[in-house]
Amino acid sequence: MLRINHIIKTLSSVKPYSPQTYKSKTDKIIDKINGTLALLALLILFLLLIAISLYKSFEPFRCNLMIYIIFGLYFIGTTIGIVIMLLPPISGMKFLINWKKETSNDLIFEISHDEENAKLLLEHSEKELLYSIYWLQMKINRINIRVSSFFGEKTAVLSVLALTYSAVQSSIGFDKLSHTFTQGLFSSGVVNTFIMFGLAFLLGLSLGALMLKKVANHQLYLKEIVELALRIQKNAQDEEKTSV
Repeated sequence: MLRINHIIKTLSSVKPYSPQTYKSKTDKIIDKINGTLALLALLILFLLLIAISLYKSFEPFRCNLMIYIIFGLYFIGTTIGIVIMLLPPISGMKFLINWKKETSNDLIFEISHDEENAKLLLEHSEKELLYSIYWLQMKINRINIRVSSFFGEKTAVLSVLALTYSAVQSSIGFDKLSHTFTQGLFSSGVVNTFIMFGLAFLLGLSLGALMLKKVANHQLYLKEIVELALRIQKNAQDEEKTSV
């Protein structure tokens, strides 16, 4: 019996490559500084709120010293906020300056990541891997059919946005739509109520379609990993034949 269930369970722990997982030393330092400054900014904000509350609520604290403290905390907090906003572009500038090297490193990391995922399947036979590819492709096809049956291939978001806008504009207008929200869903007229439910239904369909596309893309990645495992097996077999 083909161990398709074991393959699927193994693939359930597989995740696509994410550049965040393989950050450079500089990026990790920037992230650490950013996190520290963010905590410091929250502390400064907390102290600033306390200082303002004391200044407004208690007469002894209404002095020039407290004003200096408030403005000092405000200046420090603002400076930290500016530094936090300036730090991320440093990574971007680093990538732009060394974009060839950064792109090559990113590709190397992605290849290494996918190969490690594929090696989890090397214990299975070629027949088992091909059978799992068949079922993964079957799942992808079924999901794509479900999505296209509602909105058509790759047009879920645009079609729903256009339909939603035209429905609101031609039926009740955006001014009446806001009136429906402010006056209550069931107190603004039967027609408006049904239109609101219809728009909510369209939004639900679009979100469902987007989720299905995300699942299909993940299944496609899993299929590529199984195909990579087959290629690694074939390369190993070719090397054995060559050595003999």
